[in-house]
Amino acid sequence: MQFGHEPNEVEQYLDVRYVSVFEATWRLFAMDMHEKQLNVVCLVLHLPRMHRFVVNLNDDVVNVLQRA
Repeated sequence: MQFGHEPNEVEQYLDVRYVSVFEATWRLFAMDMHEKQLNVVCLVLHLPRMHRFVVNLNDDVVNVLQRA
């Protein structure tokens, strides 16, 4: 790098990028380089007296509590 010049990050990346034989083969055959897993898993769980229900805003509070 010369004094007074801005570094070219793209050029530096390409100059030091090394692709091994194994990585090139995996990429040519379109194989996954890494294992992909979901970070969030849905766990279906039923607890006693814990049910979802929909409440209409116009409903009477006493009726809603009786349904719950």
